[in-house]
Amino acid sequence: MGDAPLGWARRRCGRAPSQGQRWAWLVLALGGCGAPGPAPELVAARATLAALMVDRSAVDVSAVSEAATAAARWKGEDADLDLLLGDALANVLMRPSDGLALLNARPQPDSLAWQRAVGGAALRTRTGIAVAAAEALVALGPVDEDAPWVGWMASRALRDPALGWLDLEGVDAACGLLDQQPQRGRRPVDVPLAPGLLDTARAEGARLVVLGRAHATTDPEPDSGKGLVPCRSGRLLGETLPVPMPRHVVVDMVGDSPMFEKPLFISLSWGPDREPWVLASHRPDDANRLIQAALDRAAKPVKL
Repeated sequence: MGDAPLGWARRRCGRAPSQGQRWAWLVLALGGCGAPGPAPELVAARATLAALMVDRSAVDVSAVSEAATAAARWKGEDADLDLLLGDALANVLMRPSDGLALLNARPQPDSLAWQRAVGGAALRTRTGIAVAAAEALVALGPVDEDAPWVGWMASRALRDPALGWLDLEGVDAACGLLDQQPQRGRRPVDVPLAPGLLDTARAEGARLVVLGRAHATTDPEPDSGKGLVPCRSGRLLGETLPVPMPRHVVVDMVGDSPMFEKPLFISLSWGPDREPWVLASHRPDDANRLIQAALDRAAKPVKL
């Protein structure tokens, strides 16, 4: 028989058998070492599908559909492949119920990828049961299912594979801050908007800076997923001041530094020549301190 089979055993299993183990090692060499791994075709299909879904902002939906169809023959044979298939079905091919069922059939609660896939699937189903299930499984934070931004995000997510559960959490935090703005108690500030005010707020410890405006009759319906994100008290403008600026804007800031331990709200409007103007704040002393800090920051020479 010679040494050829034993040499193959050494290469395959990484150790040489003793003389007394010759026949036992030969059986292992012929039958394989340990439990067989996934078929090469499965591994290749899994890698192809995973690569196609890395960048959700520029995902090729038709390519993902083709890759998922090819990989579906191994459904149920590999947990990582099932995760990818469930994620693709729910969050790229926009079949969230099918994807959620596959993801929950083989749960991986310690996997961040599985958590995000389940969260995205639950968001896209737009059902309270799915959102509640995702909240329990994913533990990414509570969601107010009746909030207007939840329906908006669900509709938007069904058109945009890049949106997911973490985006919903971000909108939830922003609307939560915007909706805290007091309706009474504002006092005049009445100065021009200092350059770099928002960047200065962040530099001074504001963890979250949100801009909003009131609802308008021309705004799309909240559950359409179109236009600006709807909160209860208005619409989100994001974290930068739009140009041109709407007639009335509220800037909401909160953070960990003393100035922002409690939310600071500043009302903006138009001043002379329709330039942004700080109109009022419920804490005008802190608003003025922030404005002065922005002016001081802008006056500093740029270091070359």
